[in-house]
Amino acid sequence: MKKILLAAVILSALCIRLDGIKWGLPSKTLTLATYHPDEAFLFQSLENMYKTRSLNPKKIALHYGTFHFYVAGAFLGAAKVLGIIHLGSRESLLSNFENVDRMYLTARLLSVFCALLSVWGIFMLTRRIYDENKALWAAFFMAFSPMSIDISHVGKLDSFLPPLVILLSWFTLNLLDNPSKKNAWLCGIASGLIASTRYNCGIFILVPLGIIYFNRYKIAFLRIFPVLFGAFLAFIATTPYALLDYKTFLAGLHHMESFVTTPTLPTFRDSRPYNLIYIFETMMPFSMSWPATVFFVLGGIFCVKKGIIPQEKTLLLGFAAFVFVFCLSSARYTHYIAPLLPVICVFAAYGLVRSLERVPKSLGVSAAIIVALFQISYAWAFNGLYSRPNTRELAGEYIMQNAGPKDSVGMVRSYFWTPGIFRQANPPIAVVKAGDDLSEYIDDVERLPTLSPAPSYFLLSENEMRSVRLYTAQNGKDYAGILESFLSQYDSPKSFELEPEIFGIRFWRRDAPWDLRLIAPRIDVYKI
Repeated sequence: MKKILLAAVILSALCIRLDGIKWGLPSKTLTLATYHPDEAFLFQSLENMYKTRSLNPKKIALHYGTFHFYVAGAFLGAAKVLGIIHLGSRESLLSNFENVDRMYLTARLLSVFCALLSVWGIFMLTRRIYDENKALWAAFFMAFSPMSIDISHVGKLDSFLPPLVILLSWFTLNLLDNPSKKNAWLCGIASGLIASTRYNCGIFILVPLGIIYFNRYKIAFLRIFPVLFGAFLAFIATTPYALLDYKTFLAGLHHMESFVTTPTLPTFRDSRPYNLIYIFETMMPFSMSWPATVFFVLGGIFCVKKGIIPQEKTLLLGFAAFVFVFCLSSARYTHYIAPLLPVICVFAAYGLVRSLERVPKSLGVSAAIIVALFQISYAWAFNGLYSRPNTRELAGEYIMQNAGPKDSVGMVRSYFWTPGIFRQANPPIAVVKAGDDLSEYIDDVERLPTLSPAPSYFLLSENEMRSVRLYTAQNGKDYAGILESFLSQYDSPKSFELEPEIFGIRFWRRDAPWDLRLIAPRIDVYKI
């Protein structure tokens, strides 16, 4: 019976992730990009490798780590051999958008596969630590985690992190049971692969190192050296240009350091200690759900009360280490929680089952049904941000239905928030921009008053409004006032907004983190 339930959970995970997998497609723009600003990095890196006839992905991939790019490249290469896609130059792709769509879908299917692997892997890991009941709940939370759904819809490195963290946890448990050199090397290799996927996740090497230290009466302390050497060799093997092109690698590290020290909102600059609260008060409720967050906390409390066993310590070490790294950052991006999904699912399952065991059976069954229905409903509602008509598409359709032959549509600049119909080589309506793709956004805002005559329609997204407020606070220049003055010549906007909801019931009762809003940002259309 439990095998049937696990199969149902995995099948449900597949269905929910395939629904909406065409988000941002079909392609129609000169940028060859989707609605996610980073998704095209994979193809830009592969293009660099093709041009140089090497494995050097150049600047973009070396900002993160190249393991994902190499694996995804091999996956796309296999699809090419099978005739599913045709890799080519940018110029050839611009003349064949259908092939571009197939390339994106192929990369996203790899993310979906990683998600399914995470569901199965967390079941196996939880069953090893606890039992099958808790393992099924852990798999359920992973399958219907909005964050897991989120990273499954784009061809990005984040989808690799949950299964790799599960793999490292599994190898660490092996080391705990059998402290051999082989298991120490495997822990190191898994740690190196995680670091090669995203540099800051290299902190997870503290999991096997911590287990060795806390169990030094059982595990020879010298086992730290196979872990360290294994991590180094795996990292260099999968990010070779960290050595071969070390200047670009170091520049990438500097870029990422400056990136995480730049706050995503002005108020985040001096609030690093608040990050710990932000994880539990905002990131986990939005990324997982309130029930999963509450039961995760309860699971931790139950573990402390009964006494933390070494297997639980393995997971908690990883959680604590990465939370520490996150607390050093001024930037708050919800997808940062991706590597924490495994431990959250395990302890949420443990907390839920232990809570149900403490109440009468009838009440426990009712509570379990309510939790399951809420989690499934939130997951499907969140997935609707990908599967329902997007705000960008709705805004573009509205302008096309109402604009006359002599009308024009204006914008600060064209970017991932712009309706694709206005990013074509020959848009159906004249497009007026204050800047281009290479100009600085704040300079573009300053140029708005020079748009004369003013365009008939003007597009503005909530992402742009957020940026204006951020730069106004940082630079002390009234960019917000410039924008407000420019918009004063227009009527009140027609707004297009999309939030997770089912039967008119919205799940977001407060402002969602801005990077979750990126999926379907509010678009305001002004008419003069």
